[in-house]
Amino acid sequence: MKSIRKEILLKNPETLVQCISEYKKISSELEPLPVNIKIASVCSFTLRGFDTAISFYCAKESLKSDVYSAPYNSYSQEILNPESGLYAFSPDIVFLWLDTHSLAGDSYFNPLKKSADEWRAWAEETAENLLTLISRLENGSKAAIVVHSLEKPVFSPIGILEKKQKYGIFTAVDYINERLTSFAYENAGVFVFDTDSFYMKYGRENLFSPKWYYLGDMKISPDSILKISSEYMAYILPRAAKNKKCIVLDLDNTLWGGIIGEDGISGIKLGPSPDGRCFSEFQQMLLALFKRGIILAVNSKNNPEDALNAIKNHPYMILREKHFAAMRINWNNKASNLAEIASELNIGTDSLVFFDDDPANRQLVRELMPEVEVPEMPSDPAYYPSMLQNMVHFNTLNLTEEDYKKGEMYYTEKQRKSLQNTSFSQDDFVRSLDLKLTVASNSPMDLPRVSQLTLKTNQFNMTSFRYTEDDIKKIISEGGTAYSVRAQDKFGDYGIIGAAIVRDSTDTRRIDTFLLSCRIIGRSVEDALFVALVSDAVQKGIHKISAEFIPSAKNAPAKDFYSKMNGRRTETESGILWEWVYEKAPVFPDILTVIRENQND
Repeated sequence: MKSIRKEILLKNPETLVQCISEYKKISSELEPLPVNIKIASVCSFTLRGFDTAISFYCAKESLKSDVYSAPYNSYSQEILNPESGLYAFSPDIVFLWLDTHSLAGDSYFNPLKKSADEWRAWAEETAENLLTLISRLENGSKAAIVVHSLEKPVFSPIGILEKKQKYGIFTAVDYINERLTSFAYENAGVFVFDTDSFYMKYGRENLFSPKWYYLGDMKISPDSILKISSEYMAYILPRAAKNKKCIVLDLDNTLWGGIIGEDGISGIKLGPSPDGRCFSEFQQMLLALFKRGIILAVNSKNNPEDALNAIKNHPYMILREKHFAAMRINWNNKASNLAEIASELNIGTDSLVFFDDDPANRQLVRELMPEVEVPEMPSDPAYYPSMLQNMVHFNTLNLTEEDYKKGEMYYTEKQRKSLQNTSFSQDDFVRSLDLKLTVASNSPMDLPRVSQLTLKTNQFNMTSFRYTEDDIKKIISEGGTAYSVRAQDKFGDYGIIGAAIVRDSTDTRRIDTFLLSCRIIGRSVEDALFVALVSDAVQKGIHKISAEFIPSAKNAPAKDFYSKMNGRRTETESGILWEWVYEKAPVFPDILTVIRENQND
C-alpha cells in the first residue's frame, strides 16, 4: 500500500480541507484492501474531521483503518451500555478524551465557586468516575485504551497566588492525573496521553480557536485534528504491529558533518563546536533508542577504512562499532545494501527506517523498496534531533528485559554465526552452543514479553494472532495456558524468544498461538516447544492435538513446520488445519537441554 499515490502520502497536509481532498484521491484504491486496525474515538466535545485525518495518517503507514467516532458528549452511555455502538464496533484501540472544562462545568472559568474542601471532593469523585469508566471499557472490550490526562486551565482569578492556595482546581487536576497514571501503571492495556505536553509541543493558542469553540464546542480547531491524529499514530503503529525495529544510517552529513574521505578524521564536524553539537546530540538520541531495543545499522557509500577509522577513533564519536548490528560500507546500490542488512538481521525490510541526507538516495530507496520508511531529512542538520524526536515509529506498548538487552544480543549473534560457519552440520553447531531452554507456563513475570512477541513477531508465527497482556490474562482465566521459552547458550542469554498459547477442551488441546523470534529459528527450539505442549497435554489425559497455520504476507518461514510433525492435514478457508493423536509423550531433541518451570499439574 505504501506505493499508492506516493506523491500524496509523502507530504503532510496543513489543513483539514487539504487532508480530506488528498484522502479522497486514494480512498478508492484503499477500499478493496482488508482492514488492518479498528480505531474508536470517545470525547466529551466535538472532534470533527477525526475519521478522515486518522485514516489518512494510517494510509501513510500502509494501514487501512476503520474508524468509529462516538456521538457527541455521550461517553458515559457509550462505555456503560454493553449494547452501545462502541462495543458493537469492537475496536482494537480506543482514544478517550474527556476535557477538564466538560468535567468541571462553570467552575472551570470560575474556580472560586468551590471551596478547598469542595474541590478536593470533586477531584476524588471525578477520579473514581473516570477509573470506573476505564475499567468498564477494559473489561468489555479487547481494545488498548489511551486516555487523555486532564489539561490544566490557563486562567486563575487569583493569578500568581493560585499555587499558594490550600486546594484549588490546579491541585484537583494534578490529583486526578496522578490517579490515572497509577491506574495505567497497574493495567497493561491502559495508556495515558499527556495532554499538557501535547499543548506545550504545538502551542495552546495554535490548537485552540475561540470561534470554533463557541460555534461547535470544538476544544481544538479543525486543522489541529491533523496534529492530534499524527500523535495518536504512536499508539496505533505498535497496536497494529507496524512499529519499526531498525534504524539504518548513512554516515557523511548524517552521523557527522562533512565527508570523511575528503575532510579526514580531524576535519569532520562532530563534538562540542557549534556546527558539531547537532550531530553529537543526534547520536545521543540514537544511542538512547539503541539502549531501549532499537537496532542500529550503517549503510554508507565510503571507503571502509576511512569510515571505520572515524567510528573507532574520533574522540567525540558516540556510536561505536559495537552499537551497529550490521554494516554496509561500500559503493554499492543503497537499496541492495538495505536488503542485505535485513537478511543478515533476519528481519523484514518493512522493519527498517533509513536516514540519508542525500535526496537521490532517499528517492531511490522509496522507488525500489516502498515498504522501508524513509523520512525527509531536514536540509539543516541542526534540525536532525527534532526530526528524530517527532517520529512515532519506534514506540512499543511495553518494554521488556529483552528489549534493553537487544543490542548486546545482536553482538553475541555475530559470534554464533562465526561458530556456525566452522561447524560440520547444523546439529553439531547446536550441540557446540550448549543451548539450554527454560519452558515456563502461565508465568506472570513473562506475560508482558509473551504479549509483545504476539504483537511484533511476523515470520515464524503460525497464526499471527495479536494479544495484549490483558487478553492473555483473560485466556488463562478461562483455562488456557501461555507458554514462554527462554534460551541461553555459552555466548549469552537470548531472553524470552518463543511463546505459545493453548486452549484445552475435554479431549483436544488446540494450539492457538505458536511463535519464535527469527533469531533462533532452526536450532531445534521450535521442536522442543512443540514437544512441551504435547507432553503437557498427554500428562493431562488429552491425546488429540490440533493447530492451524494461517498464511500471511510474512510468515512463509513457518509454513512447513507442522508438516514435519507428521499430522493429518486439512485445508480450511483461513489456512491449513493440522491434527495429531499421541498415545504417549514424544521426547525432546537430544541436542539441547530443556528445563521446565511452573509446569501445570
